[in-house]
Amino acid sequence: MNKRADRKNLYKVFLLPCLILCMVVVFGMTALPVRAEGKGDAFFVWLDVLSADETAYEIQVNIENEGKDWEGIVRVVPYERYRKGTAYDTALSLPEGSKKQFIVKIPRISMEDENGTLLVHLLDTKDRVVFEQEFVHLLNGGISALNMGILSDNYSALTYLDMGGNTLHYWSDEYPIRLMELNQMTLSENLEKLQFLVIDEYNTEVLTDEEVAAVGAWCEKGGILLIGTGASVDKTLGGLSYRLVDVESDGTVVQGLDSSQNRYIDSFQWQMLDMVELQYFGTYSYEIMYTTAAVNYNCQNGAVGVLPYSLVELGKLGKDFYDEYWTRDEFVRGILQDLSYMSVASNNYPYRDVKYNVADGMRGMLRAIGGVNSELDFDLLKILVIVYVIVVGPLLYVILKTAKKRELYWVAVPVTVCVGVLLIYFAGRGFEVVNTRAFTVTVENLEDVSKSKSYVYAYDASHEEWMVQIAQGYSYGGKLGYHTYNYSEKEGDYECRVLKEGDHLSIGSVPEQNFEDSYFMLGKGKDSKPMEGSFYGNQVYEDYDKLYGTVTNDTAYDFPYYAVVVDNHLFLLEDLKAGETVDLSGESILYHNADRDKYFQRYRYQFIQDKYYNDKDYDILSDLAALGVGVYHILPETEGTEVVLIGLLSGTEGIIDANCNELAFKCVYQIQ
Repeated sequence: MNKRADRKNLYKVFLLPCLILCMVVVFGMTALPVRAEGKGDAFFVWLDVLSADETAYEIQVNIENEGKDWEGIVRVVPYERYRKGTAYDTALSLPEGSKKQFIVKIPRISMEDENGTLLVHLLDTKDRVVFEQEFVHLLNGGISALNMGILSDNYSALTYLDMGGNTLHYWSDEYPIRLMELNQMTLSENLEKLQFLVIDEYNTEVLTDEEVAAVGAWCEKGGILLIGTGASVDKTLGGLSYRLVDVESDGTVVQGLDSSQNRYIDSFQWQMLDMVELQYFGTYSYEIMYTTAAVNYNCQNGAVGVLPYSLVELGKLGKDFYDEYWTRDEFVRGILQDLSYMSVASNNYPYRDVKYNVADGMRGMLRAIGGVNSELDFDLLKILVIVYVIVVGPLLYVILKTAKKRELYWVAVPVTVCVGVLLIYFAGRGFEVVNTRAFTVTVENLEDVSKSKSYVYAYDASHEEWMVQIAQGYSYGGKLGYHTYNYSEKEGDYECRVLKEGDHLSIGSVPEQNFEDSYFMLGKGKDSKPMEGSFYGNQVYEDYDKLYGTVTNDTAYDFPYYAVVVDNHLFLLEDLKAGETVDLSGESILYHNADRDKYFQRYRYQFIQDKYYNDKDYDILSDLAALGVGVYHILPETEGTEVVLIGLLSGTEGIIDANCNELAFKCVYQIQ
């Protein structure tokens, strides 16, 4: 009987401190939401693309409820081939028999794989999917094939251009080619349906100036024009040079090419083709293709390619023209793919490589701010340790003494220590950060608030989905590029989330691990008002790496640091007071770089990282990194020849509402 009582007392010895620690841990934990899936057919949903520019897509979502009253979330997710997408959620109530429509704005910088496909899910208040639908290639007009118009007197000899049903890479996806026979009467009316237009063995002199101008306008909007020449060069190219095409020929036809020039790949028997010498005389970027001998150049959003041979004649050649590694279909794909890559529209890249570089640079600047302001809050964890050391130890001794089992103290202590360490470890993971930690930089255009953006770097200690609400005035947002490989086979998975509830916008993330980095971009609504005042220069110019002119800070804020960008030069200066005008020639230059193509990279690596981050000069690193966000922001907006002034404000308010530990910065800029 005494042994049983002693055993019960021993259980109490270990149970009591464990219960104390568990109670503390429980108070710091939250639960994961439970997700369920369901199907329903009471809804009719359709989407319309209202606009698309270099910044974002505007998608109008239309919903009709043919069933009972419904309330929940409408989720639009752009398809991402290699990563989880971003969920754009809109809270909505839809009574029975009603119709509603709203706008979802999707930043292009948030989309890695812009193949044009959107997924729509409707979730009820219990997070169950009640409707789902895929809108394939919606952002590029819903096309299922690339339409290629053929303007030729010998259409039947060019039908091989469909490559036997093989596909071509276009808009981040693969599409087959669908041919369309054209003549002078049907050309203009069908242009808007085409992605490609081929002209070969056709007398282009008969085309009117209006018809040629229509083809030119179609190219500038994104059309891809391919012209074959060869022995018919005068007939085909004669009516287009100087009227439309920036390529000319002297009309001399040679069989093959001079092998001593060694200009083209030797995998083909070029001597089997009649070829002409082509000369480019335009102002766009052009390239002579080593593989296919085409002269390609970009034409605003579209592209033009001229071949020194005729596609009709090429189609008549057999296998003898190609070596063992090529076929005719592969050769045609090479012609079309090379030309397509010259087209901005076919690649769907607003800024080509700049799009990636800007996002990567922004993340680097934001991460630098976070790196020197990442002190963690261990106050609650300290309390937990103190409770354990002061309370549990003596309490354990008193209990053992009362039970007359003091000899077990040296056994019980290491056991409770192990249990305590384990519980403190798990508890500490939730106490290291108070709520969500965020670092934000708002970059505001003083003349056009629609170009203003805010950039966010945030993380949470927990391994659970988190969200924070953004202050009013922001109408859309999305993730800031992509920096990790984050893929899932599970349908409906998403990496980031943007939730719109009435006038409020919230952003959040689903982390794969604790303290996972998340980056966002936020855009202001059209009705937002810019900050009062201006920041302007007078006769600002650069000469031999020196800066001249004056700048005036006509705002109510001091600029501890400011940047001047002029003629591909970036100058960084400091201390410009509110209302002050300074002579730039007499100011001390903190940093200077003269290569626009690389100044944003050098600012990050040579200036921020080397000079301050590695030297541990943390006092001003945050300010300089925040100003760096402004430098990256203006890059896509400018050509490098304008004068751009960027000022860093001090003591600004944050952009995130409650439930977030935020460190906020603000830049203002003006382009002259």
